[in-house]
Amino acid sequence: MRRTRLGDARREGRPEERTRRAPGLALALALSTSLSLGAACQGSPSPSASSSAPGPAVSAAALSGRPLALGDREVLLDGDGERLFIGVLEPAPPNADPPLRMRARLVDEDGEAIPWEFRGLVIDRVRFTRGGGALMLSTRGDLWWVALPPKGGEEVIDSGVVGAVGASLDGETLVYTKGEEPDLEVYRLAPDARESKRVAEGFAPAWSPGVSPDGRVVYVVSGRTGYPAWWRLADGEEPVQLTNVGVKFVPGEPPPPLAPFAAGLGPTLVSERLVIFEGRGAVHVMTTDGRLVKTLADARAPFWERPGAVVGYLDTAAGAVRSLDLAELAP
Repeated sequence: MRRTRLGDARREGRPEERTRRAPGLALALALSTSLSLGAACQGSPSPSASSSAPGPAVSAAALSGRPLALGDREVLLDGDGERLFIGVLEPAPPNADPPLRMRARLVDEDGEAIPWEFRGLVIDRVRFTRGGGALMLSTRGDLWWVALPPKGGEEVIDSGVVGAVGASLDGETLVYTKGEEPDLEVYRLAPDARESKRVAEGFAPAWSPGVSPDGRVVYVVSGRTGYPAWWRLADGEEPVQLTNVGVKFVPGEPPPPLAPFAAGLGPTLVSERLVIFEGRGAVHVMTTDGRLVKTLADARAPFWERPGAVVGYLDTAAGAVRSLDLAELAP
């Protein structure tokens, strides 16, 4: 396979060159130790990482309460307990949808910039994954795995991807949507797979998928019934609608209230028993059977501060990063 380096594309002033699909996620992960190509962004774990690997070497509350000064066109995209990705939104053309093209800054827990080769590259999304890497979605729909400083390595792992990318706690299984907007379907890229597989048919439009720690169950918002609802798609089982069951819209009448659904830029987080996502101006926590257990008002951009245990998020009212210990929530 002919590799294309994101850094080369940026320096030559041309769009990222599309390559053939990589032989699998495992190959992309191996780049973190086998290549030395310079600094990069988010990604999947190295081959030595596993579901039992420790999280970042910081306390659970390392970021809690720290002020985070964001500019008018800046958004918090993701964090890993000791670093943050800040997105700088590009100006949108007239009459366009909300802008999703951005450039990503990598900063430490004190807000100090970390030198990063791809700061000037225009992208759609970026998020951390375990093993010292990141996942970067280009404006052309190419999903890249890149190793973060001081390591190097980069590889395209899929094409035609749209929207946020979900990952299992060990980073081995990825879920995302592909297709022509708005008819997006859910796909999963499993460890050692040569290509992504559609999880289920007939769920377009779908968005913001997340995946269980074992990679078997996908939680996704779908508008297949005419309104947004959370669905559970498990291997070998029938799809289950978790929220807004039986809701009906009556012409001429006010729309009925709907349960919260994902409506942010970031990924959906899934632990053993909880699903965490950004809605409209709030971060919500629901059980894996669809029961809402907590809503954090004036909050956005949830991320794993300690994978599976502590969620970090931006308190937009206070302009600071906060922490939510999932163990403190009622079962």
